[in-house]
Amino acid sequence: MPKPWSAMRLERHAQRQNDMKYPAYKASSPLQVNDGDTLNDWLTSRIPKGDLLDINVWIALAHTEHDYHKQAVAYWQAEQAKGTLMWFCRTTMLGMIRLLSQKAVMGPSVLSLKEAYVAYLNFLDISLVKWLPETTDAAKRTDAALVGLSQDVPARMSTDAYLAATAESTGLRMVTFDADFKRFDLKNWLLLGA
Repeated sequence: MPKPWSAMRLERHAQRQNDMKYPAYKASSPLQVNDGDTLNDWLTSRIPKGDLLDINVWIALAHTEHDYHKQAVAYWQAEQAKGTLMWFCRTTMLGMIRLLSQKAVMGPSVLSLKEAYVAYLNFLDISLVKWLPETTDAAKRTDAALVGLSQDVPARMSTDAYLAATAESTGLRMVTFDADFKRFDLKNWLLLGA
């Protein structure tokens, strides 16, 4: 019996992960990446360009029955036509997987945790979708931005504050359906569905 598509997809991803070299940490120095492609130099010398998509945008893109699916797709198509890079960070990746696998959010279209992870991997297979690595320097910049952004922010908005700080510290445009992001006074953000 042939393997299901999702199992083959996970095996292919696992093989790619096995082929990758992983960060090597040196005491009292910034993150050093031993990947043969000078990734650490890229991370420290280049500023990422493009959009950091909020979890709600990734969910709307992935869930065809979502109230904002058509708006998310319209944004996606317009930006992809321009060559805009779309970024995941660890928070948006985990949030998307968690929500896609919750029946309260997805109803009858709920995915298993494995299927939700495959949906995430499918996004990463798109050439304009990128992963935002967190180096020691990037984490420090995000932490500093978070301190500035988090004044008078309710605890329920801690994830939003972190994403706003990440966008602010990297220079990426924050893209969301959540009007509450206006409280962060970001220099560069896009409210969809307004």
